[in-house]
Amino acid sequence: MLNHPFSQSPIIFVQILSMLNYGNSNLVETSLHFCGNKNNGEEFALSNRPLELSEQMSFALADFLLQPFSKLFEEYRFTAESVVKPILSQVFSAEKSLHDASKALTEHLYEVSEHPRIGNGDVLVCYVKGLAYANVFSDGIAVFKFENKENFLFTDMDSEGGSFTLKPGIRNSRFDKACLILNLEEEEGFRSFLIDNSSRGEEAHFWKERFLGLTPRQDKHFQTKQMMNVYKDFVVTELPQQFEVSKAEQADLLARSVNYMKENERFRMQEFEQQVMSQPQVISAFKGYVEEQTSANDYSIPDEFEISAPAVKKQGKFVKSVIKLDKNFHLYVHGNRELIEKGFDESTGMHYYKLFFKEEA
Repeated sequence: MLNHPFSQSPIIFVQILSMLNYGNSNLVETSLHFCGNKNNGEEFALSNRPLELSEQMSFALADFLLQPFSKLFEEYRFTAESVVKPILSQVFSAEKSLHDASKALTEHLYEVSEHPRIGNGDVLVCYVKGLAYANVFSDGIAVFKFENKENFLFTDMDSEGGSFTLKPGIRNSRFDKACLILNLEEEEGFRSFLIDNSSRGEEAHFWKERFLGLTPRQDKHFQTKQMMNVYKDFVVTELPQQFEVSKAEQADLLARSVNYMKENERFRMQEFEQQVMSQPQVISAFKGYVEEQTSANDYSIPDEFEISAPAVKKQGKFVKSVIKLDKNFHLYVHGNRELIEKGFDESTGMHYYKLFFKEEA
């Protein structure tokens, strides 16, 4: 196998990293194309040569393009059926130029852009060196598709006066679709990170699955996320069907689960069941629900795993321990269920909650 001319990246700094570090990165080759929607009769357009970037621009563009990936913790892997993986492997091994690979990727993207709601847009493919992830240095390939542009204000001032213009551009905090592939663990499908902010409905999986052919890596982040999701779904949808449970009790069960995840470094299924649910019949129902969901969706949740703090923080935002009372009140439950008492007032014919507390915050 040939050595890629870009693979010999100098190691300029060494530190323990918990996520992607792109501070020493630059783009050594970049190509830009256009991809239309095949279903809507649009075409695609391929450029003849890579973009010509100055050294200053290559570093500045790397900072602009890679910054959103530094906030991601969830990793993906290419499946064996992925069309994209062998193309990238040829680039990393110097069997194919990045520009030729970028054209092949754009053509493949065009072929899978069949849903009428998939927007057309610019396709940018970059070869990056100087990346580091989890204290490991690596080159990478970044693929972007920009479907939506915003107007930005540009000012121009000189001795005669000034002017300003509005021009459409791209904001890096809301990339439509992007993927960063590190040249690490090729046999396992490469370590990859995914951004998809624009897909909804039936077309939601085309970027991740039909184009890239990615699947989540079943690491601690994935396990923490799946465990919190399946428990939330159990409490919200399944539990009320099997037991008489109040909204306050549901809110308490959700709050208990988030607190467990925040207070422990390792998840232990039996400990979680006893501390969070405690009642044998509820635990039994939960076990059955977990088995049903993991089997139907082809993933597993081990009885013990390391808890991912970033996953808890992110998923905790979606676990709302809230009791909604008509359109008048929302009760946010964060702690002891015993401090909430539900009753019925016969004189008004309305339900009520009584809250016990020591002082107002």
